[in-house]
Amino acid sequence: MKWLITLCYCAAIPGCNSNEALINTKKQALVDASNRRVEKGIAELKADCDSNLLRETYKRVQLLQKQK
Repeated sequence: MKWLITLCYCAAIPGCNSNEALINTKKQALVDASNRRVEKGIAELKADCDSNLLRETYKRVQLLQKQK
């Protein structure tokens, strides 16, 4: 019931739509920030994986050279 009163009140006020636009803008900003954090995390994991792969490759090459 409370949301119905709020909805009616909001529909009667012309400036209420700008609040909705502001909320949507804030939501989009939060989504964008979240996407940047995810991309940053993925980049860090990829760099770590590449580093570990290079390290293991170097170790294997060294072991192969010692065996010869």
